[in-house]
Amino acid sequence: MTGSSLVARRSNKSSDGPAIERFCNLLEQRKCSYWLEKELHEVLPPRRTKPDFFVRTANHASVLVEVESFKKDRFTLKALRQNPVMSGLADSDNRRFLTALQHACNQLKPYRDLQFPSLVVLDDFRCVGMPVNVDILGMCLLGYFDQNSARHHVSAVAWLLGGQDVPFYLRVFHNPYANYPMLPNIFASQSDEHLRVLPGKFWEKFD
Repeated sequence: MTGSSLVARRSNKSSDGPAIERFCNLLEQRKCSYWLEKELHEVLPPRRTKPDFFVRTANHASVLVEVESFKKDRFTLKALRQNPVMSGLADSDNRRFLTALQHACNQLKPYRDLQFPSLVVLDDFRCVGMPVNVDILGMCLLGYFDQNSARHHVSAVAWLLGGQDVPFYLRVFHNPYANYPMLPNIFASQSDEHLRVLPGKFWEKFD
């Protein structure tokens, strides 16, 4: 595919367009084949929603992906980040995480009968200051990945990190109750971070 046709294929004028572009870069670095939202009819049966990607990895695994980004902070949140009041800031970030996760969950849910792993990718490309460390998102996901929830079709949630002078990589939190778990080697990369949670414990890295 030529450079001009590749740019045209990726063209996305939505608010998440730059995040889509960044994830395309990661997939191409990993030698993955992928179909964008407007191309899903080529590989998936029609549903009432469309995730952002259907991916076939270099390991010949298939995965559905929904990408979510974060809008710029309101003025009050900017003030909190400059003069942190941890409880107020943490509550606000938690709500923003949950809003993004719920939207992604709804986009992926109609495809759960296809039995593919599904991945939610979070990207703070606008640099609004969303915390990417394990503790903050990890605490949020402890409640989100609940055994009694209707979210077992979400296999994992990941931060998209890197860019500019650093190759893109993923920090992946695996859902312990996923109906179709995502294997840690699915993208055939040693640069990704994979985390799991065991009963009574917090998130820990694993290979």
